This record gives sequence, C-alpha cells and structure tokens, in this order.
Amino acid sequence: MEDLTIQLPGAESEPAAQVGGARVPAIILYDGDEIGGLHSLTKGDTVIGRTAGCDIVIPESRVSRRHAIIRRMTEGEDRFEVGDLGSTNGTFVDGDRVGRLMLVRGSKVAIGGRILKFEMLDKTDLAYQSRIVQMIHLDELPGLLTKRSLFRALEMELIRTERYHHPLSVLMMDLDHFKQVNDTHGHLVGSHCLSEVGALIREATRVTDVSGRYGGEEFVVAMPETRVANAAEVAERIRSSIARHDFLVYNVKTKVTVSQGITVFGGEVAAQTEPINVKALAAELIREADEAMYRAKEEGRNRVCLHKDIKRP
Repeated sequence: MEDLTIQLPGAESEPAAQVGGARVPAIILYDGDEIGGLHSLTKGDTVIGRTAGCDIVIPESRVSRRHAIIRRMTEGEDRFEVGDLGSTNGTFVDGDRVGRLMLVRGSKVAIGGRILKFEMLDKTDLAYQSRIVQMIHLDELPGLLTKRSLFRALEMELIRTERYHHPLSVLMMDLDHFKQVNDTHGHLVGSHCLSEVGALIREATRVTDVSGRYGGEEFVVAMPETRVANAAEVAERIRSSIARHDFLVYNVKTKVTVSQGITVFGGEVAAQTEPINVKALAAELIREADEAMYRAKEEGRNRVCLHKDIKRP
C-alpha cells in the first residue's frame, strides 16, 4: 500500500528528541480580556490582585487589592502553594475554597470569578501558548494590538499611572484620504500600506508603549511616563516617517500621510484620593485624542494637534 505520510517542511531539522525539555512553572489566564495570558513563576512569591503593585494584575471589582499569593515552597524545586491573602470573595482551587493548598499540574485557581490554570510547560508548550496569545490579542495585518486588547492594556497602564502618579500620553492617528488608496490601487495595496504603517509605528515607539489598531486606518499609541512634549516628539517622528515612506507593492508605489491628536493624563490629576474608573477614563482619553486628531484634519492634515485642554507642552 502506498505510504501517505506527508513530510512537513523543515521537520527534518527538528528531531523528536528536541521536543519537550525542561519545564517552566506558569500560570495561564483562562478567561477575561487577558485570556491566554501567560505568567512564568520565576519568583519565590507571585502576588495576584487588582492593583498595579501585584505580579499578576486582574482589574476586576470582585478581586481584592492583594487577593492571593503563589509561593515556591523550596528554592530550586517546582513545588508551589497557593494562599489566600484575606480576600473578600475567597480563593478557590478546583471548586473548593481554600486558605492554603499545594498546586498540582492542571490545578484551576478561581479568583473573583476568573480562572487561572497552573501548568508546567516545556519549550513546545511555551511556543504554542505564545502563538495563541498572538492570535487572540494581535491584529495580524499591522502587527499591533486589537481594539479590545488595546483598551485593556490602556486600562492597565491607567492603574499604574494612578498608583505612581506618572503622566500617560495617548496618541490617536488616522491615515489621510486612505479610501482613495483603496479605490485607486485596490485593497491589496491598501492592506500592504496598513501593514507597513504598523511596522513604522513599532519602530518609532518604545517596547513599553502600547500600540493598537483602533479600527480601519485608525491607530492608537499609549505612552506611559511620557509628558506631552515627549509625546509630541514621538508623534512627529511617526508623522515624518510615514510621510517619507514609499509604500511599494507589485510595482505600485504610493504615498500616505497621517493626522494625529494627543491628550495626556497624569500629574496632579492622577494624584486624586478616589480610585479612578479605568474603563470610563480610557474611553474619555480616546475621545479627547480623537477630537484633537479631527482638528488636525480640519487644519490641513499631515500634522499633530494637542487636545484643547492641554495648556502647556
């Protein structure tokens, strides 16, 4: 009988003996906006809670500020215990409320209605989990966060901003007359432009910045610990790099420009005593940056405008 086995490209370079290897203890988030998120347990203690000082932050009202702790029992050994830190709503392991309990591979820890799974992952598992996270949270075309993941990342940065009183700048941008690119050259060229714009945004920003596709040809960048003057420099760098770039695909060359708006949260505003509503504030900052961006459109496009309430650079 004919052998129907298919040889996968490159399979010969990855012997079976290399699959697996040393395992890494980790927590995988099983639900919520951070679904698929992976946290390696590299420290002696890993604190879980809703505030910025925690190692795993779950910004949900049912999660206490410092809710639970996962502790490595013996240095150099992969034995871990979960302990409740006096939380309001309790910590559960595989359905049972616990004070302290040893974890085993596959244990499901419930905190504030959210599920976290304890696992021991080898190299193959880690690569798979990393790819899953990318598929869930990244818009593959520009290589930036999806809108949903963008908002959650912005909310997380606002929690840190509230705690440490650092400024946070938000930049909204929209490609000018982009419909004409699609109408004139086709959607294949348009998609190529969006992909290269994503690359240019990544090149112009820091790894600590949060960049995402807001929708269509709109993008957002959130810049932690960044005042408006520095945010304006980043925006100008993005504007200039896009305006100079030749977008070339299948011998079709086109030019694209971008209009941008900036708003800032931080300083004395972030030092308020009442906890902020991060969801409402994230939406408000996007709205302010969007207003400034539309003013850039009205003033001639291919420029950067600050929100009207920003008094000084």
